[in-house]
Amino acid sequence: MKTADCRGLSHPQTLELAARAVAELPGKLEVLVDRPEDVEEIAAILAGKGYSAKSVLDGMQVWHIRADRPGAGQADGARIIRADQPDEPAQRSRTFLMLTSETLGEENGGLGRGILESFLATLPGRRGLWRLALLNGAVRLAAESGPALGMLAALADRGIELLVHDASLAHFGLADSLQAGRAASMGEIAASAEEADKVVRL
Repeated sequence: MKTADCRGLSHPQTLELAARAVAELPGKLEVLVDRPEDVEEIAAILAGKGYSAKSVLDGMQVWHIRADRPGAGQADGARIIRADQPDEPAQRSRTFLMLTSETLGEENGGLGRGILESFLATLPGRRGLWRLALLNGAVRLAAESGPALGMLAALADRGIELLVHDASLAHFGLADSLQAGRAASMGEIAASAEEADKVVRL
């Protein structure tokens, strides 16, 4: 059984570490968290990968989220994954993700921004992510102070290239405020979409 020890981590760090563990698709996985608000989101991540999960609170106020993946075959060897442990090399593939808004979902206030930031926190654990493009209102994520900047930096540390649409930056008056990634023309973004094995637009 693999174990992802998320105790003592912030909410985005917890989701990132859990996503890293799930990306390996172990047959059995245990996630340890000490923030009850993280339990539901981690359960959703697990369900999205085909796991059945249950959570148990121990006497030390630590939640043990135990998950099994049906049809996984032999049990995995014991392994503990921690926040300071680097990922195993990702499979070489080309998934190109395009974000066109600074929020996710139809709610455009704080909830929508928070959902998008939670989503960004899971991306370093996604195998195959090659490039990320920000267009329209999404360029604010790379040009304005906020939690998203650290998450974008984490992607860059994983070798994921960030393209920020230059015309969108100019439209919002942010051409001189870019703090993450690099400005790119629509031609370069379109060329990346052609090169990619898969394009995902949100």
